[in-house]
Amino acid sequence: MQRVVVISGAALAAAIVAACGVVGTRAASHDATVSGPTPARSQREGNKGGAAPGNKVGRTTGKLNITDPEAMAREVARVAPLGKVMADADNALHSGDLAVAENKAKAALDMIRQFNEAGQPTDGAKGARRILAEVRIRQDRYAEALDLLLPDQMRNESMAVDDNVALCLVKVGRGAEAARGFNASAWLRFNHAIHESDLPPVVDDASLEARIRVARAADFSGRGLQKEALAEDLIADRLAPGNAAIAFFVESSLAEEGRFDEAKPYRARAVMSPNPKIAEQADALLRVGN
Repeated sequence: MQRVVVISGAALAAAIVAACGVVGTRAASHDATVSGPTPARSQREGNKGGAAPGNKVGRTTGKLNITDPEAMAREVARVAPLGKVMADADNALHSGDLAVAENKAKAALDMIRQFNEAGQPTDGAKGARRILAEVRIRQDRYAEALDLLLPDQMRNESMAVDDNVALCLVKVGRGAEAARGFNASAWLRFNHAIHESDLPPVVDDASLEARIRVARAADFSGRGLQKEALAEDLIADRLAPGNAAIAFFVESSLAEEGRFDEAKPYRARAVMSPNPKIAEQADALLRVGN
């Protein structure tokens, strides 16, 4: 009788790390810890930021006993091709090559299907679907992205709506559903100086989307993806141009990339925040860069 082996999430995460030397990607983030935050990122995220530095593999969702180093090594070797494809998909996504990211994510899903048919199920499909959904989001194909994300959202035991799901709901005209389930305080890595009340109040889909974009930016920033974080922050700022907290987030993202001159106009708005701690942090960020 053939022995059924469940591919652990930890083994797949380790294979992805081995393939590209990166942890904390969407493909692996549900089973691997992320690198620690840099100083500017810490300003944004506070004590809810990334885990301690290091390529440490977190808990497994599979049935493999990862306390056995030899068994873990065999699993990592076995799923290495899948890990390489998922790493390639993630890297292509973050380099902006959406066509390659799409093809690689689809290839990963096909490989996972073959594992499942061979009696070796893996939870890696969630990571591949998230990459493909992010491709669709960047292509403004929100309905298709929602179809990819909803199955995993439905399996979520909490009532909280994922920030990507919330964005897609807003974009397909289902903002009321997004507003009921999206909780900014649950998803934003705020420090003690910044509160949900510092964000624009939700009065329409635009203000709700601004909050969601900031949540997506916080997620990207927490994984060291500053280009993506900045893009989301800039969209949020266009949607809520008078908000000092969002201006601070843009300033923080620009400062993270060493673009201090570009950050100055956002600092000028952030220091006008009615929350004095935001003003203090906004001023401190640019003083570091001078």
